[in-house]
Order: sequence, then C-alpha cells, then structure tokens
Amino acid sequence: MKCRRNSPIRHERRVFRGRSTRLFDARAVRRTAECVRDGGFSLVEVLLATALVLVVFGSLWEVTTRAERTARAGPAAVDLSERARVAADLIARDLYVAGAGLDDGPRAGPLGRYVAAVLPRRVGGPGADAPETARADAVTLLWVPDTHVQSHPAGFFSGTTLTVGDGPGCPAAVPACGVRENAGLLVFDQTASADLFRVTGLSGPTVSLGPRVAESGHEFGADAAVAEIEARTYYLDSAARTLRMSDDESTDVPVVDGVVGFGIAYFGTSDPPRDPKPPPGVANCLYDEAGVVRPELVTLTSGVDGLASLPLAMLADGPWCGAGGLRFDADLLRVRRVRVSVRLQAVDAAVRGVGEAFAVSGSSHDAASRVPDVEVVVDVTPRNLAIVPGG
Repeated sequence: MKCRRNSPIRHERRVFRGRSTRLFDARAVRRTAECVRDGGFSLVEVLLATALVLVVFGSLWEVTTRAERTARAGPAAVDLSERARVAADLIARDLYVAGAGLDDGPRAGPLGRYVAAVLPRRVGGPGADAPETARADAVTLLWVPDTHVQSHPAGFFSGTTLTVGDGPGCPAAVPACGVRENAGLLVFDQTASADLFRVTGLSGPTVSLGPRVAESGHEFGADAAVAEIEARTYYLDSAARTLRMSDDESTDVPVVDGVVGFGIAYFGTSDPPRDPKPPPGVANCLYDEAGVVRPELVTLTSGVDGLASLPLAMLADGPWCGAGGLRFDADLLRVRRVRVSVRLQAVDAAVRGVGEAFAVSGSSHDAASRVPDVEVVVDVTPRNLAIVPGG
C-alpha cells in the first residue's frame, strides 16, 4: 500500500438538532494509521529499546550469577568447616595417647622414659626422613596400645629372630605373650636404644621380625622391653595440598584435602631430661659413664606456663640417643606439649578470592560469595608425656 505524505482526511459537516457536527471519514483514518505503522521505528527508538533490553537482561544475569555463587559458597563453607574439624580431631586424638607405655614389668610406665614418643619427621616407609631431620610439617607418634603383648626377650637379642619371655601380664598358655602376625613390635631398654619391627612369622615363643626402620645393631638383654606398638605419622603433601597419614611401610593414605598449611611446634621442660638413666658404668645420650649429665643438655628459659619453646634446630643437633632408624635427639625427651596448626582452603576455586585470606587465589570477585581459608590450632599436652619425670 502506498501512502502520500500529509494526505488529508476527508470529512463532512452535518447539522444535527441545530448543531454542526464534523464527521470523519473512518476509512481514511484507517488508511492513515496503516501508513504510520508501515513507517517502522526510528533509529533512536531501536537503540533505546535495545539498551533497555540489555539493562534488564544484565540485571537478571547478575542476580542469577550472584545467587549461584552464594549457593555454591554455602556448601563450600560447611565442607571447609567439616574438614577442619576432622583434621583437628584426628591429630588431637593420637596426640593424647602418644607416649603410652607398659602396664607391667620393670619397664612399666610412660614410653617417654625410654624413647622419644614424638618425633618431628616421617618414620618408616619409602618416604622416611633421615633421623637427623626435624621438620615442621611432619610428626610421628608412638604408643603402646591396650594390649597384653608386653613382655621382654627370653635372652640376648639382636637381629630379626626374637624369643619372647613370659611377662607378668602375658595370657596363660599363649605362646609369645600373644604376639600376632603383622603386628608392630617395639624393643627398647634403659640405654635409650630402640628398634621397630613388624612380625612376619610365629613359631611358639619365637617370633620372626622384619625391620620397619633401619636396625640399630644394639644388643638387647633380658631386661629390655618387648611390646606391641602403634607408630603413626601425619605429614603434609604440599604438591597435592593433602594431609596424609601413614602407620607403616605399606599404609599411606590421604585423610584431609585442601590443606595449604601444616605446622607443628614443641614445648618442653626447661631442665634437661633425667630418664632414661643407664646402668652404672654405661653411657647414653643423657649421661656419661660416671653418671654425670652431658654438658650439651642446657637449661632453657621457660615461659609463663612453665614450659620452654623447643625450636626445630634444637631437636636435630644432638646429643643422639640410640642408633638406626629410631635414632633421636635427646632434647625430644623434654617434650611435654605439642601445638599443631592446620590451614585449609575451599576446594572450589570459584568461592576463593584474592588477598591474605586466601593462600591460593581463586576467581571470586564477590565478597558475599567468598569462603576464606580456615586455620585450626590444637594445643595438646599428651597425658603420658606430662607425667614423665625429669625437668
């Protein structure tokens, strides 16, 4: 349909009851309206409409995206809190029992009277650290579990075949005091020497042993102790950002992921340890042959709680107790309290931001949807170490 610009609308005037009435030509009006519609929108109108649509959809997109990020942040925060709780509970639980010793016999009492029950390194397995190592991101804990396997060698012992004597707590008519195959076994005496084994075979009172750490070569007498042992290591796998747990040479499993920081600090007695004291004429890491405390064991300045801070360098400079894989610094016998700090992050990078609150930066730019890192600090005084005399 073609339209002419400013085409006049025909109308006619009629007289009705003495009044002049102007009547429009309805068909002309319709044709004019159609011409207006056929003209379309101007460029300004199109741009304004487009801008309005973009504003509306942009607002909807922002609201939807923010709601999605907030919805992701809630579960991420819960997951982070739960992982922090698990990490704290696991380590605190094992620290509380660290140093538990024998119930009966001449070596009854806390394990810390004879060997270090807390070691600042990985012990056993292919990733074991050298005995001279002291690191802040690994700890090994030793304790005697609730067991009847608490006895002594039937004679002198050095090697991988042990005849177990009948200790006062051994079950009646049970050979080798109830030693089980594949169980961990610790042999130690008052010279601060110790060896860690795994039981590989049984034949009556005779036990075949496989070393879990390098053997000391020390000859143990009938006055030594033989006990089932738990040895558990916690350490940080910084590459995978995972806290791992190992309890022997074959078991090494992740326990908590998203860990971006793991540190351990040690506190102990200001005075040098007094136990273990060897027999007269025998020297060890604490005493010389005359029974005099070694001069390397200095008195430290204690804090307000009566304990002194034990820096890592002090735990790897000697004097050294024992030999082999369980060789340890004598100052580890001072340990009475352990502080463990674990820093965890949200696994989803979309709820992590940038700044000091995040060890590893994420992609979130919205403060409402960010989940900052969480740090858990656990201070534990292992009950068995707290009652060790000396210092």
